[in-house]
Amino acid sequence: MKRLNLSRIQQLFHSFRLHPAVIACLTTGMILTGSFAIAQPVATGWLFNGQTTPNQITLSGVKYTGECAAGPFFPDLTGTFISAKTPPAPHTRILIKNVTSGVSTNPHPYTNREYDERRPTSEVAKMIFSNRHQMRKFGVLEGSNTFEYTIQQRDKVLETGTFTSDITTNVRTDERTATWVRDKVCANRSVSLDVCADIRDRRARQCQDGRILQSELTPDDPEIVSRVYNDTGETLNFRFEHREYRLAPGEYAVIRTYESDSSQSLYFNTTCKDCSRFSSSSSLTPGKRYRFTSTKNGETRTIRLEDYSRSNDYHQRRWR
Repeated sequence: MKRLNLSRIQQLFHSFRLHPAVIACLTTGMILTGSFAIAQPVATGWLFNGQTTPNQITLSGVKYTGECAAGPFFPDLTGTFISAKTPPAPHTRILIKNVTSGVSTNPHPYTNREYDERRPTSEVAKMIFSNRHQMRKFGVLEGSNTFEYTIQQRDKVLETGTFTSDITTNVRTDERTATWVRDKVCANRSVSLDVCADIRDRRARQCQDGRILQSELTPDDPEIVSRVYNDTGETLNFRFEHREYRLAPGEYAVIRTYESDSSQSLYFNTTCKDCSRFSSSSSLTPGKRYRFTSTKNGETRTIRLEDYSRSNDYHQRRWR
């Protein structure tokens, strides 16, 4: 059967000056199929996830139990608005607020969507189970929700009102256990492998969502190695933790520290490689690779300390 445009049908019936209740009966809920068979009248409210029956949906979800407990998780919840009285029209928008008891009132969860003639219902609204307003998702509660709405065409209010929607869930449980995996990690787990100077073998019990429940590092050494390379082309001096280092071109220094929340500073001179007087400092993260580089602008040469990515290290053919 040929697909019918609901908004055009509603506009046609309005042109006949039919009572809104008659229009509601004639423009049935068969939006997706285009069928013109008499069924339940279109009600004002949400059509959830492509449903043909307004204002109700049951979401099937899953909750994981056991040592990898998590959830529940549900598929994305979306909705489009439809009015039994006012069809979509040019330059029209719909503002909907969730005024259910228990949701935040400062502000109420709200959404402002297009409601124009290009589609039979409003623009899609993404939703989330929340009692607060979200920037990109409309907050709704499980159970019965009460909404206030305003249909507005530019500065003209076409319709206001309230409606309720029922959002229920059906949650199954599934037990999940962790499995043993082997991989490589940085001794300082806050450092990515690409800039890590101290890569270790790890044997870990890992959940499907990536959580680590138990891990063993080899070698199991509390000291963490950092490396500082001299890529300036000339001899360079720097100081770390009361010790001074002197690096020839292409050399690197091994610095052994412990993982710490406090910042550790490395001192160097930004304009003089061979000077022992240090004019600048940079924080050093244990387990990271660094390199000194120099750039020249006219007669001024500037020395910088930067992260040393393995992808830029053409001297190394393997991780050390």
